[in-house]
Amino acid sequence: TGNSDSVLTGSLRKLRKMTGSLYFCGLLAFFASVAAVPEQIHLSLTAKPDEMTMMWMTAQDTLTSTVTYWAEGAAVNQSASNPKQSHYEFLPAYRSPAIHTVTISGLQLDTKYYYIVGDQKDGFSDVYSFQSAPSKPPVPLRIAHVADHGTTVHSEAVVSNILKKHQTEPYSFLMHSGDISYANGNQPIWDQWGNIAQPVASTIPWMVSVGNHEILDAYLAYFYRFSMPKTGPFGDLYYSFDYSMVHVIALSSEDPEYYHWDPQYIWLQNDLKNVNRTKTPWIIGMWHNPWYCSNDNHYGAGDAMRAQYEDLFYEHKVDLVLNGHVHAYQRALPVFKGNLTADATVYITAGIGGNKEGLYNNWKQPEPVYNAYHEAFWGWGTIDIYNASHLHWQAQRWNDTSVADEVWIVKDR
Repeated sequence: TGNSDSVLTGSLRKLRKMTGSLYFCGLLAFFASVAAVPEQIHLSLTAKPDEMTMMWMTAQDTLTSTVTYWAEGAAVNQSASNPKQSHYEFLPAYRSPAIHTVTISGLQLDTKYYYIVGDQKDGFSDVYSFQSAPSKPPVPLRIAHVADHGTTVHSEAVVSNILKKHQTEPYSFLMHSGDISYANGNQPIWDQWGNIAQPVASTIPWMVSVGNHEILDAYLAYFYRFSMPKTGPFGDLYYSFDYSMVHVIALSSEDPEYYHWDPQYIWLQNDLKNVNRTKTPWIIGMWHNPWYCSNDNHYGAGDAMRAQYEDLFYEHKVDLVLNGHVHAYQRALPVFKGNLTADATVYITAGIGGNKEGLYNNWKQPEPVYNAYHEAFWGWGTIDIYNASHLHWQAQRWNDTSVADEVWIVKDR
């Protein structure tokens, strides 16, 4: 009996050892697969209407970065790959996930596409979709706007409500006027933000510009994590693109000083001069610091930039400018150099995306002549362009999606 017990005990030990090894191998396989799961998926436009850029992250490198995509109803898939991934490091403690970037080209216009991203060996994402650029202006051309977003419950609710609206009233793309994640150099917060934005950013191109909270790591995360149209001399820092009836300009308002000989000013001067107002009758600008806002917080933050740039905007009849920085909402009447001017630009401050720093409720008194409406609330904005002469703007609250403010911009052209 003793011998039988020792044989049984030895067998049990071997079984436990084998089972443990299998369990350990299973854990390794599980974590390896999780490490290669694509996340933080987001789209961006390029300067060409038949292209789309996909970016995503994986915890570890993969053999390739591959996008497999197909048009709705098509029998054949197409693929595009990039053999390279990138990483960046910030201070000793942080190394970014593998950053994957693939641009697909030759897209049919007016077409819904489905796509997956990943790698043949390590696996692909779920299926996502996007709408390619239109061949003729949609009615309306709908654009979303956020600024001062972050990673709070309000930030998540804004994303959720934009997605909900998109499902019945589709957006063509989204504009983000700076202060994106509020990482402030704490790089893992960028990863958190990327996953919060993914439900919208994986189906609507998310077009960004810089704010003061992107400066704290010298734009390092911004330059690695986003790919904007390369139409300016400094890549993603400032750029422009055409989409259907609109010419969009993204600028940096984070320079310490502004002069007419600055590269950004020279580039903007040339860009505005070459806009085809027959093809793109509307010009919309976005950057972070507002030129016209009467909130006590950050009052006058955009004055130095406005002093150098405003003549250029009036000369070229820029229609609408969307800013952030101030965590409240304010719409200005058409204004030029502080005076109400019928054919001047409409400036809207909307740093209401949900950030962790809270809302700004205090306003200068008496109210400036340019003030049309102001209120402190969390939310987002929607632009609807109907034709060459009629644009509708509305700002919606995060909690009940009610319309806080709206205006028609009507041009005689």
